[in-house]
Amino acid sequence: MSRKPGFTLVELLVVIAIIGILVALLLPAIQAAREAARRAQCVNNLKQQAIACQMFHDAKKVFPDGGGESGIITWAWGALILPYAEEANAQNLINFEAGFNSPVNRQANRTLFPMYQCPSSPPNTLVTATVNIPGEQDAASTNYLAVGTHRLHPVKGPDYGQGIDFYGSGVMFNNAKTKIKDVTDGTSQTLLLCEVNVMPDDPLIRDSSFGAYCPGGNCELGKIWAAWGTATSYFGINSHVGAGKPSAYLDGSIDCFHPQGANFAFTDGHEEFLSSSIDQNVLVALTTRAGGEVIGGY
Repeated sequence: MSRKPGFTLVELLVVIAIIGILVALLLPAIQAAREAARRAQCVNNLKQQAIACQMFHDAKKVFPDGGGESGIITWAWGALILPYAEEANAQNLINFEAGFNSPVNRQANRTLFPMYQCPSSPPNTLVTATVNIPGEQDAASTNYLAVGTHRLHPVKGPDYGQGIDFYGSGVMFNNAKTKIKDVTDGTSQTLLLCEVNVMPDDPLIRDSSFGAYCPGGNCELGKIWAAWGTATSYFGINSHVGAGKPSAYLDGSIDCFHPQGANFAFTDGHEEFLSSSIDQNVLVALTTRAGGEVIGGY
């Protein structure tokens, strides 16, 4: 009597073990490929923003403002570049005669833009940003800010935290009117834009001490494209890792979800991925527009 072909139990277990090993080997490669694709999209976002900033400069002869406070809270570069980033219809919603925190700008304020979403980050949300607009979800968040300063505290003027510096050392800082000719360190060696994320474990993401903004601590705070559009390189890159970490919301640190570094746009429009281990002196030199530093390899 002939026997039917088949697998023994040992053979089946061996095949399953081999498949398991192959899957274990493939998963890191798949995850790395996905992250590479997400990082490439993030670079494209920064490219779009940097080109829009340059087009703004071509039209206005200055780079857009980093955002700040001067009587009313002024609009940041994220709002000002919209018509130069194929978002003119969205900018038409904005009443620039009023502050971003005015109720007349509620609809514009709450617009979530794909170019301000890094695909490696959690989806951007509506966060709490002002006491003047009713409701807790009054502004759309962003994953990108201008590299406005290298300092922790301004050399003069008010100290608001959050990377706000009205005498910033970068290109687009708060209430800035920087021209290309002011970037004497060279546009190819001066940072313009960076990545930013308020991490889920940030102690200030829900903070009852901001009672006027979020009664009962039921709100979610974050970084927004409409105003306060600057960060500081003082803390390095991805400083949210480790003990004593700063708060991206309170301190304006440069943080992202890419492993080992973050994407940046330079003033000449090119992009680079800078390692978290970059020498801090080099990062400061890349931040300043007119520091006169000599930058070697990095």
